This record gives sequence, C-alpha cells and structure tokens, in this order.
Amino acid sequence: MSRFKVSSPESGSKAWLARWGEVLGLAALAGLTGFFLATSWRKWPEPLIDFGRELYLPWRLSNGAVLYRDADDFYGPLSQYLNAGLFRLFGPGLMTLAAANLVVFATILASIYMLFRRAWGIGAALASCAVFIAVFGFSAFYGGNYNFVTPYSHEATHGFLVCLLLVIVLVRWLDRPTIASAAGAGCLFGLTAVLKPEIMLSAGLVTCAAILLGRMRSNPLPVSQAAAWFPLLFCRP
Repeated sequence: MSRFKVSSPESGSKAWLARWGEVLGLAALAGLTGFFLATSWRKWPEPLIDFGRELYLPWRLSNGAVLYRDADDFYGPLSQYLNAGLFRLFGPGLMTLAAANLVVFATILASIYMLFRRAWGIGAALASCAVFIAVFGFSAFYGGNYNFVTPYSHEATHGFLVCLLLVIVLVRWLDRPTIASAAGAGCLFGLTAVLKPEIMLSAGLVTCAAILLGRMRSNPLPVSQAAAWFPLLFCRP
C-alpha cells in the first residue's frame, strides 16, 4: 500500500502568506529605490574631487588615448575601457555613466538578495537590501561620490559586483561541483586582477574559503576542475 503525503491547509496558507509577503517586500524595495533615486536625481557627483576623473579618463580613451601612456590611472584598465566603450556607443556624458551604473546597482542588489535569502531567509534579504538602498545606493547628502550612481572609483563598484557574482558561483560549485562552475569562478577571479588590488584580495580569500569548505565536506577540487579554473584565472580582458 503506497503512502501519500498530504499537506495540511495550515502549511499551505503559510506558504501562500510567505510568497505574497515576499512579493510585497520586493515591491517596497522598488518603491524605496524610486524614492531615493528621485530625491537624489542628478545631485550625485562631486566633479571637482573624484568623479571628474571618472568622466575624463573614459572620454580620453574614447577619443583614441591609451591608458598608462597618454593618461594616468591608479587601478586596472577594465572599468575605464568599459566606460570608454559606453561613451563611444551612447556618447560621452554624466547620464551615460549614471544609466550604466544603475544597471550595475540593480545587479548588485539582486545578488545581495539572492545570497541573503539563501543564508538567512526572506526577512534578512529584504532588510539588507533596504539598508543597502537607503544608505549606500544614492547617498548624495554628504558631498557626493560615495554612492553607486557616480562612484569615486568604478573599479570599486564593478569589483564589488564581480566579487558577489564570484560568491554565487562558488556557492553553486559547493552544491554541485562542475567544470563549468569552476571555470566561471576562475574567470571572475581573473577579472579582479584588472580592477583594484583589494578586490583581488577579497576574491582570493573567498575562493580559498570555498575550497577549504569543500575539503571539509569531503569535496576536494578535482584535477579537471582545477585545470578549468587556473587558465581562466590568468585571463585578461
């Protein structure tokens, strides 16, 4: 005689409430984002201190200058050449970078939500995203630059996104080790080498922690996956 598992009405109602509670919470995050975006609109940067460099360098590169030869920079070349490509496609200007940075911000926000939801549940994910939006996203109230729309350094915001994506890929690798996930982790780690040194350090610590956790789970890094990871580690855009 086969056994059938019958869910109780109470468990079904709890699942329904949790699902709709998450939907309402996501709608509240969207409203919070809209509010801070509207109140800070076009008041984000401080062009005379930091963000002028973030406009000047990609403008120079989009007009044929070569980084480190015709224009100096403190960090890796990825962000500046990426922004130069945006200037070539859509024209140079503040709002070109602001629009691209809003896409980066949205991707970071989605990554934070995924990671916190997996680790601590829906409530923690909603709370962390709300703090991230209200405090870090559009804070143009202390002189600008320290926000994700017009950051003092695109290498910092791009690197933050790359590190979050690296954590997501490493979590997937821990759940189900595959050559594809190992190669993805190696590629993302390689990108950090052309951003900022502290970003590469953070990515290295996260990767080492994932490998150590895998060994503790009796899930070492196979030779085939290591072979997929290491060549991409040294890739350069």
